[in-house]
Amino acid sequence: MIEVDLGKGKTGSAQITAFIKLDGGIDRQSEGVIVRWMDKSSFSTQTDHRDRPICDYPLSFNHCLWEWSKTPVNRRCFSARGFRDRITRDHLWSDVKQQHRPDAIRSEIRARYDILRFDSIIGHANIHEDPSTGHMLHTLQIV
Repeated sequence: MIEVDLGKGKTGSAQITAFIKLDGGIDRQSEGVIVRWMDKSSFSTQTDHRDRPICDYPLSFNHCLWEWSKTPVNRRCFSARGFRDRITRDHLWSDVKQQHRPDAIRSEIRARYDILRFDSIIGHANIHEDPSTGHMLHTLQIV
């Protein structure tokens, strides 16, 4: 997980899913990452000076709570003819046990992805799933 500079002193959080190199022709190559975005958790009631969703007491000021960002509509490729067959044929989600694949697919059908340049990344973020909410708990390092 990473923290991303959103501009105007605000930061966001995302998960790196792939490193990429784009070739735009002669002398126009750029490198970056594909990320899956997170949004402020619906359980968070306050934000800090960087617009991060701060947890309520007793975790306040050193923990944020995020949830996966969702697009307003489902991805069309997930409803295309033959998509279910393609999952098996192309070994999509092969790292997920068969009985858990429907849940994995549902979690991806509206996931929000983006391409970022490396200079947008502020640094590593210590984020893990909070078992009590299912949202993502971000531990801030206060120096």
